[in-house]
Amino acid sequence: MTIRIYAFSTMTMAALLCTPLAAQEQPDQTSEAEAEERREANETQAELAREQLEENAVAEAEYEEEIEEQSEELLDRASALRKYDEAVAAYEKAREEHAAAVAKWQADVAACEAGDHSRCGEPVAATPQ
Repeated sequence: MTIRIYAFSTMTMAALLCTPLAAQEQPDQTSEAEAEERREANETQAELAREQLEENAVAEAEYEEEIEEQSEELLDRASALRKYDEAVAAYEKAREEHAAAVAKWQADVAACEAGDHSRCGEPVAATPQ
């Protein structure tokens, strides 16, 4: 009896599996209203996508403009820094030259006072008071 039930069950399953389902027999048919609703949704989505692309293009242009402005500012800062560095270098050079001139003058005065008259400067006339 167990064998017969098993055989019957297997045959029933095979028959059910070979029979096409009701959904498979009928092609997918949508109503005109559903098709129109889908078209409207697609158009809405396409319009939103176009708007997004336009917004992206505007944002990209603004970004590029900002990058250009920042680049110009950086170049201006670099130029100002270069001028500052040149001014500092000129100041340092003038300071060193002054220090060297003062050191030479002090050495000349010391040599003159020690008797080396070749290093004495021209006498300065006293100014009346």
